Amino acid sequence: MAGREDTIRKLLEFGVLPTPEVVEKAERRGIDNVVVEIKRQETTKDRGGSYLVATIAEEKKAKETVTAADVLKANSEKYENMRKFFLGKLDAVSIKNVEGSHGKIGVVGMVREKTGDGFILEDSTGEIEVVSEAGVELDDVIGVDGLVREKRLVAARILYPEMPINRDVAILETKILLSPQETDRAEGAEAIITPGGVIIHGKRIGGLPNPGWVRLEKGGKSATVLVFRPNREVPREEVLGWLKKRYIKTGEGLMPQEARVITEYPDILWVVSEKESWTENHKGTTLIMLGNAKKASIDFSTRGVEII
Repeated sequence: MAGREDTIRKLLEFGVLPTPEVVEKAERRGIDNVVVEIKRQETTKDRGGSYLVATIAEEKKAKETVTAADVLKANSEKYENMRKFFLGKLDAVSIKNVEGSHGKIGVVGMVREKTGDGFILEDSTGEIEVVSEAGVELDDVIGVDGLVREKRLVAARILYPEMPINRDVAILETKILLSPQETDRAEGAEAIITPGGVIIHGKRIGGLPNPGWVRLEKGGKSATVLVFRPNREVPREEVLGWLKKRYIKTGEGLMPQEARVITEYPDILWVVSEKESWTENHKGTTLIMLGNAKKASIDFSTRGVEII
């Protein structure tokens, strides 16, 4: 009970009415995150949305230990999370309905193993061998269409769940600073994002999970920044592969599946590094790698990036 009383006291200090709903949310998501969310609503109303606000997505908790059953469950969850990205891209049927089909047919599944002529693809209903020279990787969730020959699917096309090239690009009248180290020097930016959290208008608003999603809102528009701290150095090609597959394959083994899936393409994807520094645009997402204590100043009105 003492913990709840402390939460209520802190909410009052921030000028937030501690209703039961607000207190419960503060205990679950953290006081700072809840206060910022409420202040954001008030600020947007008072200032007509011309004031930059930032919110941090709730952390997805990892399990302390992983069993074989957990791995099977995780793969099933991954497949279900990824399958929806193929809607509109592929007229797919369940794998159990492929055998005996005539004409062109499509399926969505997870690559279970490699074969001499291709790979085994499975979904929740069954499996089929796919004849293909495509360089797929184990556990990739992909779409395949082609013709069935001798109980095998001869692939004509391999699809990944990546975003279409013509998606809208978020434009906000603001500047932000990405800094690998804690700093209060904003360099002319309204918000500073570090691997440990966000500082906006000089005020720190909680910690940042890994991966961490930050949503920026101003003038009725919003943009997202995804910050990821890998447990090793990651080459540029692999980072591009995350967006292609909408899945962060590297990271701690206990990192939950729902945290790995890239449910929406971020406007900024910052991969925290110790060595390399580079930036690249990919289908509306600005990829940034910062090494050697470099910082990045981002002008959201032009999507320009300056590494400093």
